[in-house]
Amino acid sequence: MNILELAAKLDDYSGALGQSVEKLRIEQDRGALHQDEQMDLLADLRQAFETRMIRPWRTKALGAGAVAVAMLALAGFLPSYLPHAGLGRVAALGLAMLATLLAAFDLWTIRKRHMQMDPWFSRAETAVRKSGTLFDVS
Repeated sequence: MNILELAAKLDDYSGALGQSVEKLRIEQDRGALHQDEQMDLLADLRQAFETRMIRPWRTKALGAGAVAVAMLALAGFLPSYLPHAGLGRVAALGLAMLATLLAAFDLWTIRKRHMQMDPWFSRAETAVRKSGTLFDVS
């Protein structure tokens, strides 16, 4: 994935990331590309990645974990004198297990996305620090 594809994937409705990449492309053509501007764009890309690709899954994982805890509490505090209390406990434990699996899937998705993008960001930072450009990273 190159810088243009990543910016297009992470860009919001304003198109600010795409405009920043185009600005850097113009500066590169003029020979006035600075390391600080490239590092700023990398920081913006990393923040956009966290906001658009990681945070929604993190919120889903927290919600599923809260549901799992609530179901476990329900199963533990369900009065035994109620009719079908045993069935209610089994149902609550089943829902807790399902919510735990959903939270685990969400956390796995977060980890997978980090594992896909962290090497790219590391290569990009290394390339910029070694007087390369973001456009050299693929």
